[in-house]
Amino acid sequence: MENAQSLQFDLQCSKCGHLEKYDDLMGLMHCTGCLPECKVDIMQRQLELERTWVMVAFGFLLGQETKPLDFRKLDILSDYFNQRRDTRRSRIKLVSFDLIPDWSRCKGDFIHDIGMLSQEAPGERKSLLGS
Repeated sequence: MENAQSLQFDLQCSKCGHLEKYDDLMGLMHCTGCLPECKVDIMQRQLELERTWVMVAFGFLLGQETKPLDFRKLDILSDYFNQRRDTRRSRIKLVSFDLIPDWSRCKGDFIHDIGMLSQEAPGERKSLLGS
């Protein structure tokens, strides 16, 4: 797919040298609040009052199996993102994709960076799932 991509990176602490591997992370999604009973949407509505925006971290899907991402690693990644923002204005909270109860009804937006390094003006973005 033209718009499909995955993230591949690790984080290393510049102070202590600890390396946190993120080889189980495939990508990030913005919750659109499409399923009121979804734990992600419920958490998002609660945290909005604190100006904290919930992002869903996705692991690799293996058939019908879903393995939740390690919450400790997601907290480390959330802290990393928040170090680079003005947290007086807002914060980021990463949660695992297994909190979404029904994939067939979810209308979240995957975050992708198609053309980020291109020197040409961006064209119209194609739909991830077609039209």
